[in-house]
Amino acid sequence: GVLRYEITGTEHIQPGRPYLIVANHPSLIDVVFLLAMFPTADCVIKQELRENAWTKHLMKGVGYISNRNPEQWLEDCTTRLKEGHSLILFPEGTRTVPGMPLNFKAGAAAVAVRAGVDCLPILINCAPTTLTKAERWYDVPDSRVFLSIQVQPPLTIADIIPTGANQREGGRSFNAYM
Repeated sequence: GVLRYEITGTEHIQPGRPYLIVANHPSLIDVVFLLAMFPTADCVIKQELRENAWTKHLMKGVGYISNRNPEQWLEDCTTRLKEGHSLILFPEGTRTVPGMPLNFKAGAAAVAVRAGVDCLPILINCAPTTLTKAERWYDVPDSRVFLSIQVQPPLTIADIIPTGANQREGGRSFNAYM
């Protein structure tokens, strides 16, 4: 009874097909849903999770990609996608700030351009807000939380990026499109 959820657009997911899964990140709980939807997908995690006494063994065991070194991160993400894995990325690089426009960083776009796999955009809404960057984990909302997860149709990178664009231009085009 703590939360309700709705997942729509699952018809857009083709099982066994690798995707760069890009989603906004309004709450700490949304990643749990994404991992349940894509149990074999790789994730990018903060380096702190690999160094934390409580989580380091788990993070090492699942083999998630660390964000510690940007060049290595980009290479690891691209390699995993080219090997046929799906990858969950939050284009903002962190949790979405409630009430603010989405502010995509260059990382997800750079991975999309280099890997060339289809992107699967997912829009997540959480109302009332909970477990955001602006709230402490123990701040419980007065009403039951509703999480809406909307899977959008896949995007083919070649359809978004202008022909002949270099990787930087391609990344900017991808971010502008998103």
